[in-house]
Amino acid sequence: MLKGLLIALLFFSSALNCQSINGQLITDINPPVYSVTIAINLQDSIGTARVLQIEFTYDSKALDFPVSPIKNVDYLLHGDFELYTTQNVTKPNDNTIRISLLALGTPPPVLIDTSLTMIITLYLTITNPKIIQFGLDSNKCFSWILTTKLSGR
Repeated sequence: MLKGLLIALLFFSSALNCQSINGQLITDINPPVYSVTIAINLQDSIGTARVLQIEFTYDSKALDFPVSPIKNVDYLLHGDFELYTTQNVTKPNDNTIRISLLALGTPPPVLIDTSLTMIITLYLTITNPKIIQFGLDSNKCFSWILTTKLSGR
């Protein structure tokens, strides 16, 4: 069984006290599923994630994601992100996934500090295994297209 783990460290900026946020796409290839876990951490301090927006593209010649993804089938929210007031995972274009999370009221927003906090795991279907095969840089199947917005307190 083909299985690989690739980690891409990506940097983007935060609306939270001008802190830098590290973002990671942690991928796991286990045909026919290509899972992607998104995790973040603040470089220097502690804050909360009241509003989170993440958007990225993927290679639609190699992978597929449903037009109307189903929670706990096509994606899994981690920890208290599961309890956020608004949880939207959408596919606005043929090769784009958009994640929007908003915390209002109870429970309070998730605390983000210098250790990695997993947000969501997405489950894509491998449609062309020749593009995604062991030994190739399958990380090139993903690309950030929107700076992640993180705000809170």
